[in-house]
Amino acid sequence: MTEKITSISKERYAVWTLLSFAFLATAVYLYCVGMTTFNIIKTQDVGREINSLRSSLSVVESDYIAKRNSIDLAYAKSLGFEEVKDVKFISARGVVLSLNNEI
Repeated sequence: MTEKITSISKERYAVWTLLSFAFLATAVYLYCVGMTTFNIIKTQDVGREINSLRSSLSVVESDYIAKRNSIDLAYAKSLGFEEVKDVKFISARGVVLSLNNEI
């Protein structure tokens, strides 16, 4: 009789263990499906945002090109810029770096 009770107890333990494992596996599966769905939606939202930013960048680039093409020598002179007549260049050999506090 004791052996039969022990056998039933072991069977219950095995059933509860399998049910617990099945519940845990189902919970993990549902979590993974939910996260996959969330990531797909997030990816679609990011794609829409990228398309929107590309569109606005295209507008900014076209404005930049239009403004760049409108600048010429006459426009620069009207703003007060003048052409440099005596052009001077500096060479890298002429620059001296001193670590002392000398000028």
